[in-house]
Amino acid sequence: MTTLYEVLGVSRSATQHEIKQAYHRQARRHHPDALGPASAEKLDSARRKMADINAAWAILGDPLRRRDYDMGLGYRPLRPRPADGASDAPEAAGAGDEYPDWFEPDQVPAADLEEDLDEGRRRGPADFVVFVPVGLAALAVTTFACSLVGQWQALFMLSVVLVPVAFVGFLAAPLVVIATRVRSRS
Repeated sequence: MTTLYEVLGVSRSATQHEIKQAYHRQARRHHPDALGPASAEKLDSARRKMADINAAWAILGDPLRRRDYDMGLGYRPLRPRPADGASDAPEAAGAGDEYPDWFEPDQVPAADLEEDLDEGRRRGPADFVVFVPVGLAALAVTTFACSLVGQWQALFMLSVVLVPVAFVGFLAAPLVVIATRVRSRS
């Protein structure tokens, strides 16, 4: 069985830049338009070869697809290496998608993963502070409506006072939550 690396003529440890260069080299060599006047048999052969080259590029040119392809062949994902020791920006973008050599994703117990998910969902009492301004705003609307129906001056004044208090609460509640979380992590 021919691997996609063999189709492009590169080693499995080739950088993304080397794979791109190999694709361009193979495309120039085997593209049907580059043959000029040729027999139908040669054109058909060139089209099939070009289809194989394009398929190899579609997978190996994308770091995520390449990783999946390597894992399907039973290879461990490689750490991307820059070409000629220089920083390679396209590879740097995909570098976070690769696992470090020491990490075995299949060896992580499911209980550990669930624990991490639960940790993100835990809420403390300070998280519910954000609902206080909502309650104050609802109380202001309710007291205003009751003051109109019952013609009560005291309820009207209470609703007028509750509106700015609720507004300040909307501004302050997120700050209280953030400060509490920062203090609890210290």
